[in-house]
Amino acid sequence: MKAKQEKNILLTTGQVAEICSEKWGTTREQNDFIGCESQNRAFNARESGKFKDEIVPVEVTYTDPKSGEKVTMI
Repeated sequence: MKAKQEKNILLTTGQVAEICSEKWGTTREQNDFIGCESQNRAFNARESGKFKDEIVPVEVTYTDPKSGEKVTMI
């Protein structure tokens, strides 16, 4: 599966895995392992405080399209 080169294109994780498989000749299992390993490393780094200066809470307010209610999230 070849992805068209377009600006602002959104791809699913599955589509990205297929593109990586084509480009680098990896299997789905290899891509899954790499993705899982990456998530584990990021989690461990975050838990150990390695990102404490990079990750900060951000408050966002938006209007719920169904109720019209303003919602604030952190």
